[in-house]
Amino acid sequence: VLQRLRPVSYDLRSDPGKERFGFIADEMGQVLPQVTRTQANQESRMGIIYEDLIAVLINAMQDLFSDMAQLRPRVNSVEHRIQERKAWRLKRRRTLGPAR
Repeated sequence: VLQRLRPVSYDLRSDPGKERFGFIADEMGQVLPQVTRTQANQESRMGIIYEDLIAVLINAMQDLFSDMAQLRPRVNSVEHRIQERKAWRLKRRRTLGPAR
């Protein structure tokens, strides 16, 4: 979900010159319709309920942290094997002498 969100910067019409950051409500509605609302007025404008978006983002971050925790031992193992291999090659090079 996070990869499909497109952050943007914009100026409010009511407060020009002051840069704001957020999302385009129509785009958000395609990715997470449950965090958008449409105001039933003359313009029928769509908006984002940022308070609801926070929970979705925290859940995605928790998933990423869980994935990282599962991958960390594998990364450590690979790094350890690389170091062992380097040490073995260095020892072999010292034993055999320079390559011809």
